[in-house]
Amino acid sequence: LLFPNQIRQLKPEFVWKLFDQSNRTKQDQYVVNRGDGYGRRHTPHVGPFYFKWNPELPGKEFAVGLLHQAIFGRGTPMVDLIRVEFAGQWYVMMMSEAIEGENFRNVLEGDANAESLEWDQRFFTEQILLVLLTNPEDAKPNNYIVHHHHVNNNNNNNNNSEQKHEQEYQDRLYCVDNDHSFVSSVKSS
Repeated sequence: LLFPNQIRQLKPEFVWKLFDQSNRTKQDQYVVNRGDGYGRRHTPHVGPFYFKWNPELPGKEFAVGLLHQAIFGRGTPMVDLIRVEFAGQWYVMMMSEAIEGENFRNVLEGDANAESLEWDQRFFTEQILLVLLTNPEDAKPNNYIVHHHHVNNNNNNNNNSEQKHEQEYQDRLYCVDNDHSFVSSVKSS
């Protein structure tokens, strides 16, 4: 928990987008198409956040984020476990930072530019090391987002002494679903 024992309020417009006027959750409007394999939980995108209803293993999600932060200083989206009161009822949700980009499964299955991705090698290596350390049960492509990250490179121009500022983009792979991590690699029979 990022701020234990503190009460913070969601903006009213966020709350109203999570619930309809009849006090029923708008889960049906936000259900991820089950035919495309994007998960079992309702996860609406509201503002700069995703809200996972009734999260299964939020402690493991926190643990992966803290481990990634401790080792690399960055990485997984920030998350917080919240409860939202609406019309006298409490709802438990995991709120996570939205990462802009395209679902990695879509990139692999249909994007003609998948082979031309310019990976941020350091960030990609960090993700591989994190997978080796956390042994996720469901590290499927649809749990990753490819983010097109802007990078500034300063190169010396050989023709004069001024620095030439070039803009470059590198692709970063973010795991946005880490709650099924630290799974035993051996099954007992």
